[in-house]
Amino acid sequence: MSKVTIENAEGLKAEAEFVDLDGLPEEGLSLDDFGEESDEFHHLMQLKAADRQCVRSNLLTVEGWPETKTKMKTRCVGAPPLRVCADVPVLYRRMCKKQLYAEVCFPNDLKKDVEDCFKVATAAAIAAFPSGGPGGAKAAFTSGMKGCLAAKLGSRVHEVGFSTGVKTTHGKWVPL
Repeated sequence: MSKVTIENAEGLKAEAEFVDLDGLPEEGLSLDDFGEESDEFHHLMQLKAADRQCVRSNLLTVEGWPETKTKMKTRCVGAPPLRVCADVPVLYRRMCKKQLYAEVCFPNDLKKDVEDCFKVATAAAIAAFPSGGPGGAKAAFTSGMKGCLAAKLGSRVHEVGFSTGVKTTHGKWVPL
């Protein structure tokens, strides 16, 4: 198991651990072990073989991400018979925790190259986050990983599969 820590100039820090899943029996793995199911989850697990390993790493965690919504509520003023009711907009807010993660499967002999590319792509994701949010960080990681893998692995790039996702934990809606 190896650990990667990267921090950018703004102080945003990302940590990731490569965990070897080859020692676990197939029947011991479930989607609960991986959190939200990505579109490529099953494909990545099918790539798993005796000479391969699959890992899932959190790239970036952001707490206190605000979300807002507007909902119409009926408000009434005055006493009957002069009572007037109307629908008015009410603004709500909640705080969320966003986690950007990556799932990667690769042959054991490519571990060093994949870890190097993972570091490059994670740095790109951290740099993109302040202006692009989770979506921009996800796109930057994907682009960085694809470019680095193509440059380092050449014709073997097809042997590495990866996907990214964002897991969100929501707080309660509070009217403002």
